[in-house]
Amino acid sequence: MGKQLNPKPGDPIDLGGINIPDKPDLKNLASVDKKILEKLPQELQVHLNEIMFNEKTIVDKLKDPNQKKLFLENPLAFFQNNKINVSAAILSKLKAFNYNEFMKKQSFILPNGKVLNPKININLKLK
Repeated sequence: MGKQLNPKPGDPIDLGGINIPDKPDLKNLASVDKKILEKLPQELQVHLNEIMFNEKTIVDKLKDPNQKKLFLENPLAFFQNNKINVSAAILSKLKAFNYNEFMKKQSFILPNGKVLNPKININLKLK
């Protein structure tokens, strides 16, 4: 696993023998996606490129309902169980993720006294 938390532009990311360039390959993205990615800070582009590098594997694993549930509840365990290499910076963010806090329901009280409880559905669809 890489230990490089803040790579410099142009430096490859160490993922235990896998070298990923610091710039994402934008050739296959829709023009809207390219414009958005190019506006992001360099460090964020590097981290997103890691995810894009493993996109096929991630999408294949998410076809399994159990893996999809694991990805939503504990993304760190999902990446570790499926042996998907990501940098130390991404790992530290995943370790800090708390599903229960993230999915905590918050009710909203309207002026007329009615209480709204939001319901969130997450659907992952393949193109």
